[in-house]
Amino acid sequence: MDPFVFYTLPTPIVLSPWRLFVLYSIILVIDYVILRHPRRTTTVVWLVALAHCVIPLSVVSSSQPLNIFFTAAPIYLASFTGHCDRHTLASPQRWVYALATDLVDPEQGGRVRLHGLAKMCRGAFKLSLLFTVLEPLWGAMGISPSVETLTLPWYHPWTLVYNLLLGITAYCLLGTVDVFLGLEQAVAGVRFMDLFEAPILASSPRDFWSRRWNRVVRRQFHGQVFMPKENNKEKRNLQPRGGFWGSRNGRGLIVFMLSGVLHELILWSNSREITLENFAFFTLHGVAVMVEANVTRHRPRPSNTLGLWGCRVAFLLFMTLTARLFVAPFLRHDFWTPLPLGFQKVPIPA
Repeated sequence: MDPFVFYTLPTPIVLSPWRLFVLYSIILVIDYVILRHPRRTTTVVWLVALAHCVIPLSVVSSSQPLNIFFTAAPIYLASFTGHCDRHTLASPQRWVYALATDLVDPEQGGRVRLHGLAKMCRGAFKLSLLFTVLEPLWGAMGISPSVETLTLPWYHPWTLVYNLLLGITAYCLLGTVDVFLGLEQAVAGVRFMDLFEAPILASSPRDFWSRRWNRVVRRQFHGQVFMPKENNKEKRNLQPRGGFWGSRNGRGLIVFMLSGVLHELILWSNSREITLENFAFFTLHGVAVMVEANVTRHRPRPSNTLGLWGCRVAFLLFMTLTARLFVAPFLRHDFWTPLPLGFQKVPIPA
């Protein structure tokens, strides 16, 4: 199925990976100098953000994984720097320390090193599930995820099954993060945040996005956009004001739209095609979370087992129905190829 929106971008400047790394290193130093200035304004912060949206669309490397990294990481670092206080930005050493401890869990009690080893085992289990169960399953079905998902009708039952399996596959692949963070936690004796919290058990869009999926990015968006701290003038100026977009509903929707923009930039940088499917996916889920928050504000969540599992099944159906918007552009341009997966490589029909 063709996307509803389709535009192509001009051919970018292609640099070798090391030259692109040097370029971004220089740009991040410039970011630090600009954003640590005591008279920086909201306009300056937004201009820096805009620059980091334009650069990965203009200059890329020949490596798809590196392009993903060079799109997401500088935006994350610029966003982090733009919301640091003056004390943190007073010296590069303080900034590096703040960045290094950004993933540290506020709760440091308990057996930290033992919990780190448990996190490593959890990540290893996810990876073993990926390579011993999911990969053989794809092979036994004798299909290519790209071909089947993109050629079957949107609401075909098998499309929903493939969407679910692709989601579980991606989640298991991210077990690599658990292994590295767990190792660092076990060695350093410092508890790091868990990136996920059993997302397959989510009972609603709000439960999934607010509590279970990518908790690190969720915390950053929550602190910078949804509920920005108001302990100094700079951060008060960064808070949206007035009307719907200044309300909790509006700020929550802005978070999802910004996430959609970030994913679109990753796709645009690599595919040179604008389809807005990822933006539509995140905006749709943002609306779903907003509706849920308003409808259930004065209603308790189901506490009985039957009601809770009913909510989980309903959300899983909602996720698989809308997942086509998210996975389609990644499958269309075969983002699986650089990954260590043995999926059957079948050309996508024209």
